Amino acid sequence: MFYSLEKEFFVIPYFSSLYTPLTLQDFSFKKYSQERGVIIPKILRLKQKRRVQLGPDLSITFEHKVLVWFQIHEMLWAERRTQGLEEEIKIYNPLIPKPDILTITAMWEYIEPEERKYKLKNLWNFISYLYVKVEDKKYFSELLSEDSWIPEEDRASSVNFLRFVLPKKVLPHSIHIHHPHYSADAHIPETVWSSFEFS
Repeated sequence: MFYSLEKEFFVIPYFSSLYTPLTLQDFSFKKYSQERGVIIPKILRLKQKRRVQLGPDLSITFEHKVLVWFQIHEMLWAERRTQGLEEEIKIYNPLIPKPDILTITAMWEYIEPEERKYKLKNLWNFISYLYVKVEDKKYFSELLSEDSWIPEEDRASSVNFLRFVLPKKVLPHSIHIHHPHYSADAHIPETVWSSFEFS
């Protein structure tokens, strides 16, 4: 297993395991609102460490329990609501990595609406062409099994929640996509895994 949260996240709950699901007890909107100005820079630093640019238009963020915790808090904070927390936890918990599953958010970064519409239609089923490598072995991405994550059938989504199923205690060294309409390769730096350790 590989988990251990950096101690510097003193405002954010310390999770003894980064694999277990989030629960209602992990959230406090009053405290989050009070500490948000301190939390956000720390989250952005963690997110930057776990982000890999795959070619000019595709960014990959390797997910982390703390990032999922933040995303749920931030969504409800932005919408100025405290209702529906239990449902949001249920939706987002599958994004938490497991000992043999890496989860990612893959974002296509097309700003102009017309370009985005055209490109995403051409990139349909890119998921089948996205993979990580461990030595010479390829592990292709998969959709999360939850129905709520299934994208539109005729085009790629701008934001995609995916997973790679790997052997336990194995971390990939590179990520690749070789789709007929988009091809790129990237090294995965050690900083991506700096908030994890084997135990």
